[in-house]
Amino acid sequence: MKKLIYILFGLILLFGQALLGNIINIPDDYTTIQEGINVAVDGDTVLVQPGTYFENINFSGKNITVSSLYLTTQDTTYISHTIIDGNYDQYQLVLFLNGETENARLIGMTIRNAGWGFINRERQEEPTGVGILIQNSSPTIEYNIIENNMCFWYMNGGGIGIQNSSAKIKNNIIRNNDGAYNGGGIYIYQSEGIIVENNIIKGHLTESGNGVAYGAGICINQSNDILIKKNLIYDNIVDFGDGSGIAFKNSSGFITGNTIF
Repeated sequence: MKKLIYILFGLILLFGQALLGNIINIPDDYTTIQEGINVAVDGDTVLVQPGTYFENINFSGKNITVSSLYLTTQDTTYISHTIIDGNYDQYQLVLFLNGETENARLIGMTIRNAGWGFINRERQEEPTGVGILIQNSSPTIEYNIIENNMCFWYMNGGGIGIQNSSAKIKNNIIRNNDGAYNGGGIYIYQSEGIIVENNIIKGHLTESGNGVAYGAGICINQSNDILIKKNLIYDNIVDFGDGSGIAFKNSSGFITGNTIF
């Protein structure tokens, strides 16, 4: 029987907000996360039990929360045990493309093993977003592990690719997303007001191909008012180019309180 629970009066609190609306349990109510998203409406929560889910998900313009049991328990072990896995033959595992706001939240999940092989094309500015792609949307990405997403030659944004956005990227571990041309961890393009705060961003190696790569940790391109605050950014390597930790290209922003080495 489908379990839809309506929680009144803020009985469960997280990040200072009451968890209201229907809770759609995966896999009890629906087998896949995407099926849960498809039936959800604004304000609902798709609550994902521990396991590995071999699928791509698209928020489809809905301001909903997709989360592991970390949301309700604040037990961090659920983050590493609730996984969307690309099996190295799927990419862009999480999509925000349709005007989602900060109330579209991805919380407490592991996004891993996306793979996108060599594509013979000219270098482009747009983000690929091999793990997570955010375009024309401004979601909240918190308390996730985004790791081991791979691409090869002229792809921007191994972990997260962002365009036309003011997304909030907070409290995540973003690591070992290799092969991006620009922005191994995070690539930000034509955006304004993005916050990247209190993340660990480590272990990225760019693939410059026949060009010059930038920003193995974070690359900001043609963007303004970008806040990079209190992150730990280390062991990121540009194979040929500049800005192993952070690169700003034709952009402006604020870098404060970070540790970069």
